[in-house]
Amino acid sequence: MSFAVAVKVDRPVACIIGAGPAGLALGHVLRQACISCVVLERQEADGLRARMKAGMLEHRTVELLRAHGLAQPILERGRRIGTCEFRADGTAFFLDYAALCGGRGHHIYPQQELVADWAEQLLEAGGDIRFGVEAAAVDQREDGTVVRAFVAATGSPVTIDGMPPVEQGELIERDVLDHRVRVCARLQDGRIFAAGDAAHLITPAGGKGMNMAIQDAVELALGISDRYGPAQAPQRLARCTETRLPSIWRHQEFSNLMLSLFNGGDPGFSYGLRRARVNLVVNDPHFSRWFAHAYAGVDD
Repeated sequence: MSFAVAVKVDRPVACIIGAGPAGLALGHVLRQACISCVVLERQEADGLRARMKAGMLEHRTVELLRAHGLAQPILERGRRIGTCEFRADGTAFFLDYAALCGGRGHHIYPQQELVADWAEQLLEAGGDIRFGVEAAAVDQREDGTVVRAFVAATGSPVTIDGMPPVEQGELIERDVLDHRVRVCARLQDGRIFAAGDAAHLITPAGGKGMNMAIQDAVELALGISDRYGPAQAPQRLARCTETRLPSIWRHQEFSNLMLSLFNGGDPGFSYGLRRARVNLVVNDPHFSRWFAHAYAGVDD
């Protein structure tokens, strides 16, 4: 989950809440554009690799990362896949979707390994990541934006260089994150921008979540770079919601389709629909090609 907060100080600063795929991709691209930023992460550094997570990366995502020098861990230590199999009534239906995309399938590299690699690279490049720091609130004021945070283990306040000191406060509530699917209608509120899980939640079906987060982050970083870099051009950043929402909804629609292939429901009408969809994916050349491109993230 990542938020980016553009803060009005002597020079523009972005405070990124969350060192996940979106937060770290955002931090790297901003640093490449010489836009100063700090990343707040509630886990300690050794916790980034601790929890196993999925790692399906679309072709378009890897190409986007390659353009910004962030694909090296995936290309060097990941693997490629390009086939999938559906099973129903004791029959296996096989689809070589990469072959329908000119050999361009998925890259596989676990998310926890990727974020840990990116965090190490960002620190080695002189980036600023505050581990064990949890954001409590973000306040927008006329003279800028204040992020209130605390050291997760001790509750001690944290000072972020270039920003007003964050303030210590009482932690009054913890809750369970709602993982039902949803999409924010707006990805921006003043100087606060949402990316990744902060902007949308999606089912694991189709492996789209990390891809959406990275694509959000790169677009946001380019918009912030245009706005606060030499060009001083605000247009791209102002269009962030307009630019990203169509792609976000396409991914949601595809994930919903995948769920319909996995879940047969009752043995009557809904199961018949599922079998019909599987037959379309495997046997209809036009639908198979569309499915392959949507699944692998190939745009041509």
